[in-house]
Amino acid sequence: MPRACRECGKGVGGMRVDKAFCTSKCRGSFNQRRARRGAEIYDMFMTMRYERTLATRARALWFLACRMATHWREEDVIKREGRLSWRDPQRMIDRKRYLHK
Repeated sequence: MPRACRECGKGVGGMRVDKAFCTSKCRGSFNQRRARRGAEIYDMFMTMRYERTLATRARALWFLACRMATHWREEDVIKREGRLSWRDPQRMIDRKRYLHK
């Protein structure tokens, strides 16, 4: 069964079994969206973890982060035909040695 590009859904060719994108443009679009969304989550998480007073005053940041994730998933369903905009977390865990302590 042919693989589908994680960004546009078209077929992915080539010999590499782990190839996930049909073009470098699709790979760039996917990674730019992740970076943009990730920066927002990073700010919220660091505030929740290290600025608790501010986090409490700013409403429930966890609730807002979940709402943001719901919005992003709806965007994926509508604009990306339901293709996931995130990667398997195990890949990130395996690559970050400091998480293995």
